[in-house]
Amino acid sequence: MIQRTTAWVFVGVFAIATPRMAAADIITWDFTGSITRIDTEPKPGPPFGDLYPVGTPLTYSVTFNSTASPSAFCPSFYPTAIVSSSLTLGTDTFSGAGGVFSASSGVFAPCLAPGGPEFFAGLRGGIMLGPVLLSFSDPVAEATGSLPTTQPSSAGLIIYPQFDFPNAKDAYASVTAAPTVPEPTSVLLLGTGLAAIARQRIQRAIRKR
Repeated sequence: MIQRTTAWVFVGVFAIATPRMAAADIITWDFTGSITRIDTEPKPGPPFGDLYPVGTPLTYSVTFNSTASPSAFCPSFYPTAIVSSSLTLGTDTFSGAGGVFSASSGVFAPCLAPGGPEFFAGLRGGIMLGPVLLSFSDPVAEATGSLPTTQPSSAGLIIYPQFDFPNAKDAYASVTAAPTVPEPTSVLLLGTGLAAIARQRIQRAIRKR
């Protein structure tokens, strides 16, 4: 009985610790943050900030294939890495499939802090949004020209709105890694194991009496 209940606890802990083991090559990063700055370049027409002003909360998610092949012409450029991505600004959600990853700093936006490897993906929603650039620090990926495997704790985000192109103003955001939430089945397994142990201890106490 002890071995069986211990096994249930082990299964629950293992499932929580490795929720994405079933698709090891496919990695998803989730971020949360808010818009910190709107492009101040003078352009006619309605600015992006009219819809999503500084302080607007956002979430960003990017799913990529960690075994994607680099471009034959640029070893640190992966044109097929991104599987999908999504961005939520306030109550509006934009999503898209495809995109590129560059392990070299500054390919698309050399001025974006913190600088380093970049994901670049196009997004669409109820209204057309446009490309989004996620830039972060990863010395190993940048030095080796390889795809990253560890999610950065923080990153920069540039949003290139196109729904009022060419009058749109770019938006800048600071994001951090979203906390990992255990899957319901993992929590259930762990709870079942703990309940079995508690029951076993109660039965032992009764027998001792």
